[in-house]
Amino acid sequence: METKRSASILSPALCLFVIALAASLLLALVQGLTAERIHAQELEAEAAARFAVFPAAASFREAEGCYEALDAGGSLLGYVFRTEGESKGYGGPVSVSVGIGLDGVLTGVLPADLSKETPGLGQNAGKPAFLDQFRGLSGAVSLVKNAPKEGEVQAVTSATITSTAVTSAVNKALSLFDAMKGGAQ
Repeated sequence: METKRSASILSPALCLFVIALAASLLLALVQGLTAERIHAQELEAEAAARFAVFPAAASFREAEGCYEALDAGGSLLGYVFRTEGESKGYGGPVSVSVGIGLDGVLTGVLPADLSKETPGLGQNAGKPAFLDQFRGLSGAVSLVKNAPKEGEVQAVTSATITSTAVTSAVNKALSLFDAMKGGAQ
């Protein structure tokens, strides 16, 4: 009687183990087959982001902690940083590509992925109406809810958390630029 009872318990457990093992092996196989393609697409997206935030650049050269934006002759125009600020968006950390000219003026800002932010609200922080406000600013950027003045950016309506996360990432990039510039003098 005891053997029959043990068999009735082991049989479903063994069956579940075999199914879980097969599923794990298939997932590992698919991951192995797609990992290179996914990595290539991520690199492509990062390169496109660099050109989006520093459109005057003809090429980029990897440097310590950033990319150097170069003109067609290879002269340095500025830098592109990929940062996350101290503040997080509603859906977690927000990574932002930030272009900064040699004069410390922002050339562009582009969040990497806002898909975890609230649709129709936080995701609007990826739209030109918000991002274009950063272009041409320098120094620490302040976020306000109404009527921005010079050096200020107006938050996306009903998306202050995401707007704060993007602005925080931009200010971190500006701090990195200042540290780099201070170290170069």
